[in-house]
Amino acid sequence: MKNKRKVAIIGAGASACFCAINLKMFSKDIQVDVFESQPYPMTKLALTGKGRCNITNTFEGVEKLLQVYPRGERLMQRVFSQFDSDDACKWFEQEGLSLYVEDKGRVFPQCNDAKQVVNMLLQKMEEQKVNVFVSHKVEKIIYEGKYSLQILFRDKEKLLQDYDCVVVATGSFRQEAMTKMLADFDLKFVEPVPSLFSFAIENPLCEQLMGLSIENVALHLAGTKFKSRGEILFTHWGLSGPAVLNLSSLAARSLKDKAYKANLLINWFADKDEEETKDFLQDFALQKPKKQIANHYPEKFSQKHWQYFLQKAKIQPTQTWQTINASQIKKLALALCCDELPISGKKNPFVVCGGVALSNVNYDTLQSNKHAGLYFTGEVLDVDGFTGGFNLQCAWSTAYVVAKHICENTLII
Repeated sequence: MKNKRKVAIIGAGASACFCAINLKMFSKDIQVDVFESQPYPMTKLALTGKGRCNITNTFEGVEKLLQVYPRGERLMQRVFSQFDSDDACKWFEQEGLSLYVEDKGRVFPQCNDAKQVVNMLLQKMEEQKVNVFVSHKVEKIIYEGKYSLQILFRDKEKLLQDYDCVVVATGSFRQEAMTKMLADFDLKFVEPVPSLFSFAIENPLCEQLMGLSIENVALHLAGTKFKSRGEILFTHWGLSGPAVLNLSSLAARSLKDKAYKANLLINWFADKDEEETKDFLQDFALQKPKKQIANHYPEKFSQKHWQYFLQKAKIQPTQTWQTINASQIKKLALALCCDELPISGKKNPFVVCGGVALSNVNYDTLQSNKHAGLYFTGEVLDVDGFTGGFNLQCAWSTAYVVAKHICENTLII
């Protein structure tokens, strides 16, 4: 006879719901209760990938996980040995969700609709008889032989008892709430700070070029080691796009310490240094020497953007390429590969780095080292990745590992 175990999952985001489904798929004899403080589950997942849901990444070209996980790469190596992106793709496709791969290895559902992914997971929870309690805020976890949850629901407190395991999957780490909820446990926390955000830049160029994206750009935060490259997007407030978001992830703590004030160095020709850019411009000038410099320019730029570089190099747009002298070529090359824009703040952060310190957990099970039956999954851990499906893969992998370990340790009497 099996002893029916009770598992409480705190949070109803992507990782929490995936964990709940897999718990029931592994063992029908486990009671799974999911508690969400908000009125609806998986609201963040419904918005991810600009509403299309970038489910995961193929990891093609990723030689080391440190390239895409600035924090937590060692833990991710261990959980990927049990459930990686290939496993995630197979799981979703087996559940009827067709997938396809876009550039840079990004994996999306064929429907291109994040809400359909949410609905599929909700349907799976219903089929597996997962109990979901929305608008239930878990204020404290208590352990006295078994786990109890102190819950606030409709301004009334209640105590739910006798849970064998508790999975903390609350998403973005909120330090005050989390330290209160886990006050009875000797845990270490890493201060949460925003990650994956756009840069506010006070320069008329950004508003003039709003909506324009440029590929293969190299970025560097002046005075630091932090660099990234890839596509950038102009917005009315500054710069966004994968290269900016990834740089913000790498430099998350450094930028917070500087109150999000820094100088951004931009090489618009990511593959060329200053000398190579000068050579390129000289060769380019020979193609149509009698053309005005304002009307004949590299195809990766728009005319407005090109005029910006001419202004920085103090070149008259009516000049022809054959009239440009060596000094002007040097200034133009400098403007193209050593451009500098001041960052004045952050915009739209959608990931938090920091959270439950990884020293608290067993890397193979994500169970607390000191408290049997207490698990952590997803973004509540001090793990975060670049944009491109890496954070959702962390959600799926950590959730699966927790579900697998809980079920492998189900008591049989």
